[in-house]
Amino acid sequence: MAALRWIAEGYGHELTGLDVLAACRHAQESAQRLGVSGDVAKRLERVLADAGSRSQWMRQILSLPGR
Repeated sequence: MAALRWIAEGYGHELTGLDVLAACRHAQESAQRLGVSGDVAKRLERVLADAGSRSQWMRQILSLPGR
């Protein structure tokens, strides 16, 4: 989730959609192992709601509805 937040806030250089997808996959896998898989979608929505310039780009990559 931290990686997704930093990406959304504009940090990182030469990031691609694959970076976003990988970070999301890792967050989902970790949450599943911890038994809190339902929290990922909620937390991701909060990250993208509060995020800066890359949130719309990330929404497109993750096939999430825009705001």
